Amino acid sequence: WETESVQKLHEEAVQHFPSNNPLKNPSSRQLLGNTIASHALNAKTLWDRGILGKGVRVAVFDTGVRADHPHFEDIEERTNWTHEDILDDVLGHGSFVAGVIASKSQECPGFAPKATILTFRVFSQAQLSFTSWFLDAFNHAIRKKVDVLNLSIGGPDWNDQPICYQNS
Repeated sequence: WETESVQKLHEEAVQHFPSNNPLKNPSSRQLLGNTIASHALNAKTLWDRGILGKGVRVAVFDTGVRADHPHFEDIEERTNWTHEDILDDVLGHGSFVAGVIASKSQECPGFAPKATILTFRVFSQAQLSFTSWFLDAFNHAIRKKVDVLNLSIGGPDWNDQPICYQNS
């Protein structure tokens, strides 16, 4: 996608948001209270109906999750698929992503605060990853029968040849 096309789609979508939506008025964005994402997508409507993610098992493929992170109570499994001998998220991205999904914090709730998280550390501290790490982790996630698999991936290695060959 061209940057201009993405910007145009965003502008078209935003015009339908209510005037108090933080995505419509960036100067009104809040960092605490309702998160920008959960507020913008009106997650409270679902929460008020009791839809909190209970019974949903979410695999997070990223940099791991900090073991001592105060926003999580239900991390079913933490696995490491990298060449490094650590489970903790030293970069913070995996913990952030897992928080958007299932943070139990009152100040910064995730979309599905009752969901169960399984973390799959597939990125090293140097933000390095290999297709083989992902494939091994995918197989494990399938065996664990996860309901949702979240991938937050991207970067300069988008042209990873094995993936390109698989898609052609």
